[in-house]
Amino acid sequence: MKHFALLLTLLIIIPKVSFCQYDFGDKILQSIDDQERRNVEQRRYQQEMYRQRQREEMEISDIKKDINEIQEKTINMIWTYEISNSSFVKSKLHQIVIDYKVKCNDILDSYRLANYSSASLARDRIYSYSNEILRDEVLKYLSTVGYQIDKLEKFIKGNNFTSKQIEKITADYNEFLRDPFRKDASGAYIGYKFDEKSILALLPSSGTAFALSSEGYLVTNYHVISNAESLFIRGIGGDFNRKYSAKVVVIDKNNDLAIIKLTENLSKKIGKVPFVITSSITDVGESVFVLGYPLTNTMGNEIKLTNGIISAKSGFMDDITSYQISVPVQPGNSGGPLFDKKGNLIGIVNAKHSGAENVLMQ
Repeated sequence: MKHFALLLTLLIIIPKVSFCQYDFGDKILQSIDDQERRNVEQRRYQQEMYRQRQREEMEISDIKKDINEIQEKTINMIWTYEISNSSFVKSKLHQIVIDYKVKCNDILDSYRLANYSSASLARDRIYSYSNEILRDEVLKYLSTVGYQIDKLEKFIKGNNFTSKQIEKITADYNEFLRDPFRKDASGAYIGYKFDEKSILALLPSSGTAFALSSEGYLVTNYHVISNAESLFIRGIGGDFNRKYSAKVVVIDKNNDLAIIKLTENLSKKIGKVPFVITSSITDVGESVFVLGYPLTNTMGNEIKLTNGIISAKSGFMDDITSYQISVPVQPGNSGGPLFDKKGNLIGIVNAKHSGAENVLMQ
């Protein structure tokens, strides 16, 4: 009985010990799985943070490129206001560029570009400041002056001026270059303004004149000979190589007319005047033609004939002393004769009104 009881006890204890060992091992395995899962999640988190940082660094790098591009374009724009042959303007623009760079560096230092948000704000601030600097008073002033200089350069290139004439034309411009930032009493920049009329007044003007008699009396427009220091006539007898001097006999400013006379006796070369001056009014619609020497610098010295009709028996603002005609005329036609279809002189070319037909003195 004792042996049986001992055996029974052992049989009961052994299963209990075996059960306890199994339960403990399962908990260890579960703990290991949990740790491994946490490690995996930690690694995934670290990888995701690394990828996010890489993306942010790439975005910051793109923003830095944008900032550099904005600065480069702004500086290039500033230098477009440079005026050739002006060290004053170049120095002023150089100082503007230096101040611009310093301000941009201050902006970058204040935002540090440590993350996407700060970099984006820095870019926006630099973009805003770049637009602000391009609206600077000095640059706006130089833009206005530059437009006037462009007109001057195109005017010179579009005409066949001599070196002495160009010297006269650019006199005001050269004076401006001596002190481009000079101001008037009110503090406004004086600058430079291209004035074609004032420039042309300084230059020898040309137009058309025609003989009234074989004694050398010619008629032309007053504006052709006004302010002239000397008068010379070419084309007498078809000779454009020789110039003959002339003097003013009488002027009529109101009707823009001038009578001039050759100083030499050229009656044989002039010969008999081949036309008749008519005193009758020419009707609207009648055919007419003009003779003259327009744009001789480009169109040559040969006399030009253009034709059309009388479109009105009154001129600008219903001026009854003038006709309006459809005949095309150009600079240089001023002072030329207007003939009817029979060759009678009925007027003198006086002006060309912008947007209207040509206005002529009767």
